[in-house]
Amino acid sequence: MQARQEQAVRRTMVSVTARKSKLSTSLEDYLEAILHLVRRQRVARVRDIARRLGVHMPSVTAALKVLARRKLVNYDPYQFITLTESGQRAAQEVTHRHRVLRDFLTGVLGLDDSRAEANACRMEHAVDQVVLDRLGDFARFVERSGRWDKDWIDAVGRSHKDVRGSRPGRRRASGRRPARVGEGIRNREIGEAL
Repeated sequence: MQARQEQAVRRTMVSVTARKSKLSTSLEDYLEAILHLVRRQRVARVRDIARRLGVHMPSVTAALKVLARRKLVNYDPYQFITLTESGQRAAQEVTHRHRVLRDFLTGVLGLDDSRAEANACRMEHAVDQVVLDRLGDFARFVERSGRWDKDWIDAVGRSHKDVRGSRPGRRRASGRRPARVGEGIRNREIGEAL
């Protein structure tokens, strides 16, 4: 079991190192924005990317040229932008990290949606797969342990007075509970991870 864990850590470290040496935080944000726009509109345009990221169009053009040189996007001036296969994989990885972190921050720590979203955006670029897996494992452990009761939720909420009105397990405005943390993360027993 220890050999498997060491191998997973080595693989993760290589993956994170490779990812970090290839893409800056900014370029990851561009890929994430393009993926979102392509899913919503089937294509991305420079002006849509600029609007989504709150940057100027020349900044988008410069980033797209870099991403195109790295074969992560299909880009020609005045044409639609799409992701290549490797760009799609990279964008999905960033989006997955973002979703897991956001769900952990809202579902376990009880942060409000906007605070969780802003923090997940910053954290997604730094967290490695081991930490991401552990966050998902912890959330599943809390859920399975039966500790996720009203007293525990109130105790966690009281210990964080700087986040008033925000309690773990609170319901969103839509009336539904936030998505479970770790959805899509490898399904393994909590005992292996701890």
